[in-house]
Amino acid sequence: MLLPNIILLVLLSSGVYAGLDKLLVISIYIAIIICSDLLNKVSDSVTTESKIIDKIFKIFKEKYQRSLITKKVRTLIYFANFIVWTLLIVTVLALALGYGLTVEESFNSRLFYAGVYLILYFYAVFGIRTLQKDDNSTTLIPEARWYRMLQYLSVYHFVFACFYICMSFLTEEECIEYRLFEIHDYSIFAVLAYLFCLLCERILDNFRIISSYTKNIEHKYEVPFFVSIIASNSSLKQSIIKTLELISGVDLSKSEMADYIISHLEPVTIIALIIFWLLSSMVIIPPDQEAIFYRLGKINGNQSYKPGIHIKLPWPLESMKLYKPSEIKVLNIGFTPEAKKTDLIWSKVHSKENFSLLVGNGVELVAVDMQLFYKVHDLYKFVSKVQNPENYIEALTYKLLTENTVSQTFDSIMSQNRDSLISNLRQKLQTELDAIDIGVTAVEIVILAIHPPLEVTQEYEDVISSKIDKQKDIIIAKTNSVNYLHLREAFAKDTIMKAEGNAATTVANAFGEAKSFESRIIGFQTNPELEKFRLKLDSIINMTNKKYLYVIDKSFMRKNDRIMLNLQN
Repeated sequence: MLLPNIILLVLLSSGVYAGLDKLLVISIYIAIIICSDLLNKVSDSVTTESKIIDKIFKIFKEKYQRSLITKKVRTLIYFANFIVWTLLIVTVLALALGYGLTVEESFNSRLFYAGVYLILYFYAVFGIRTLQKDDNSTTLIPEARWYRMLQYLSVYHFVFACFYICMSFLTEEECIEYRLFEIHDYSIFAVLAYLFCLLCERILDNFRIISSYTKNIEHKYEVPFFVSIIASNSSLKQSIIKTLELISGVDLSKSEMADYIISHLEPVTIIALIIFWLLSSMVIIPPDQEAIFYRLGKINGNQSYKPGIHIKLPWPLESMKLYKPSEIKVLNIGFTPEAKKTDLIWSKVHSKENFSLLVGNGVELVAVDMQLFYKVHDLYKFVSKVQNPENYIEALTYKLLTENTVSQTFDSIMSQNRDSLISNLRQKLQTELDAIDIGVTAVEIVILAIHPPLEVTQEYEDVISSKIDKQKDIIIAKTNSVNYLHLREAFAKDTIMKAEGNAATTVANAFGEAKSFESRIIGFQTNPELEKFRLKLDSIINMTNKKYLYVIDKSFMRKNDRIMLNLQN
């Protein structure tokens, strides 16, 4: 079976290369079978009498013994196999982390997966029948256990491939709501976890065999415990029983309690599954929610179901979807917000997407960031009237917003009274919603921002800054003009007041001089000599004003003395 396995691995690898990456999981298991089988065959062929040992023996010119050369060659083979196991473990871990696996695939790819797994199932059956010579024996030989496990893995993958196909008929929201994507991911992860344990066991066996060879003990790769645990017997139940007996060391066939449990296990399990399936017909609707029942894909009934206990057909004949109609819902109009963005600055990138409206008779663009708050007062009408009610409400809001702004210019929209715009828009929206009777009430409309498109943010800010600078310069010029005018007026008044003060001073001085002259005339008429003497003294005073007068007494001087005076000042 080595050659068919290699051909099968090549075909599966071609499928992986073509884009069917989920075939890589089952390909790893086929690779484990090939490596285990190939390693045993190579190990059996490497003996002291084999041709390859003869050639190596001649190369070293008979310096080493054949047994030592054989041991070294086998050790090298097992070391190479250890590298293969390690690479497979790295591949399994990479797949478990999501590397190399496609999230969404086409319907044809999913259908192809199911066909491949079905073919692998029959291939495993063929392998078991080829290797198991004794058809009457219930215990499988070690080589056939690999293919029994391949049969179980093929059935497992086929079931989830059909489940993956059924997901194609559901919307993405329904798959997320019922956690179908998570179930599919965990189904792949469970197989990867199993392969990881299987490869770890292979690595431990590898070290154990190398240790045996160092002690001159012959040893081969045996079928791993993680394969024999459910594939040692032709029956899954018998395989598990044999494994439990091996682990516990107790012969369960001689225990009456174990025999009773085993004999009643299958019917009890089937009855429990049936009861569990029938329990899906009973549903409990929470107090703050309402439900819509879908029977074979169509809405059942003509109203929504209120909180409480209700009976329906078992799944999948009838399903239920819960809603929260009393909850105020929000629709973002004009932008798609980021999940972790809390601030809203229009000049910065504040959302994943922004939508602009064409205004000004088709020559201008304006972005309106708006939120619509609405609630559902009739859930049945909300679900049954329109296929996608939220998308319809969003499109209707865009339409009415465009009608209100298309004939206006950018400046008029920016300066418009937002309260009147919101009131008019909400009234028209409610009228449209009532016309189709969709069961929705528009609670509030909030305009977060009205701004030009983000692509021209810098240019718009430059224009606004220029307008502000213009107004600032005008105000500064007017202020300077007024200040200069007041300063000139104050200077003129100061000059006038100084001139008036000088005039008054001059008049007063002239009046004083006139009175002084009159008094001198009167004095001269009274005593002319005295007046002349006084005038003479005044002339002397005026002449000697700011001059030094030296008075020297002759009694201080002798006959030959000289006096030196400093007359520079």
